Amino acid sequence: MFHKLVLTKCKALFFLFILFFFPLYVEAVVKPTNDFYVNDYAQILTSQTKEYLMKKSITLQEKSSIQIVVTTVKNLEGKSIEDYSLEFARTAGIGNKDENNGILILIAYQERELRIEVGYGLEGIITDGKAGRIRDNDIIPSLKKNDWDSGIKNGYDAIYQEIVKAKNLNLEENDSTTNDNLLQEANEYSYLGIGIGLVLGMILRVYYQFKKS
Repeated sequence: MFHKLVLTKCKALFFLFILFFFPLYVEAVVKPTNDFYVNDYAQILTSQTKEYLMKKSITLQEKSSIQIVVTTVKNLEGKSIEDYSLEFARTAGIGNKDENNGILILIAYQERELRIEVGYGLEGIITDGKAGRIRDNDIIPSLKKNDWDSGIKNGYDAIYQEIVKAKNLNLEENDSTTNDNLLQEANEYSYLGIGIGLVLGMILRVYYQFKKS
């Protein structure tokens, strides 16, 4: 009995020793949200921008299997942005597994850092040099003004267009603004037609009255 008690205490001390000197690894990288394509953990994007990015990413994925994911975090939890972006991309499973054709745009709010992580399958389209130019020319100028929406949208659109051009994709999205304009024009033509019809009716009525007299 005494030996068992001593053994139990030794085991407990051993585990305490392990926990003290080798603390358990805690996953610091955020998980993708239910939206998947837009994960705004830093809460710096408007709902309009999120909806814009979601629609375009869904359309691109449906037409090509390519996935562009935008993620913002409050901070990197002590990690380098390179390690954080790689870990998140792998955890989220961005892109087709066989083709490795995913792109992650990661923004770290507190550190004011950003990274465009490109899957191997798209490195021929979005090269390191091209990703750097998009970062420097399309994203950073707006971020310096704290205009997160414009910066992310500009960078996203630049990447999106490069993929569309390289893959020769025909992505016809339903643009609500265009539809509203078409509907407005149709209504204007309808009113014009009604007006012309009324004028013609009045002319014919006067003509027949004059003829009878």
